[in-house]
Amino acid sequence: EQRRRQLAEQNASGSSSSSGNEPTTNPNTSSSSSSSKQQESNSSSSNLLGPHAIRKAAVQLLQLAVVNAALILWPASLYPGSLAVTQVWLCYWCYMLFFGGGSVYRLIRFGPLAKREKDKQSKTVWSTVSWLMFVVAMPVIHWSPVVGLLKRQQQQQQQ
Repeated sequence: EQRRRQLAEQNASGSSSSSGNEPTTNPNTSSSSSSSKQQESNSSSSNLLGPHAIRKAAVQLLQLAVVNAALILWPASLYPGSLAVTQVWLCYWCYMLFFGGGSVYRLIRFGPLAKREKDKQSKTVWSTVSWLMFVVAMPVIHWSPVVGLLKRQQQQQQQ
C-alpha cells in the first residue's frame, strides 16, 4: 500500500510538473495533511488508467515491438527466406506477449518508472557500466541463436 502511494505521488508530481505546479510535500506534516495526501494518492491511482497511461502503454508496446524486431527479425532477415520460418515469428510473438504483458501491466497498475534524473539507481558509475554491458550483450545473446537456427535449417534444406 505504501509503495502504491509513493508511485501515485511520483505520477502526480510528474503530471503536475508539466503544468508548472510542483507540489511540495513535507514528511513531518500533521495528520490532517496526511489524510488529504491519502485522498490525493487515491485520486492519482485512479487516474493511472486514464488516456495518458494508455498512451504511454501504447508507446511502450511500440518500443518493445521495435526492439524485439531488431533482436529477432533483423538477423533472420539477413538469410533469404528466413522470415517465412515459423520458429522466428513464434519467438517474436512469445517475446512480445511475455515482455509486453508484464511491462504494460506494470505501467497501467503502478504508473511510469521514475525519471532517470530522479532514479537513485542510475546515479552510480556501476549503473552506467551495467547498462552499457546490457546494451552490448542483448544483440549477442539474441542474434547467435537465431543465426544458428537459420543455418541449421538451411543445411537441412540442402540435404
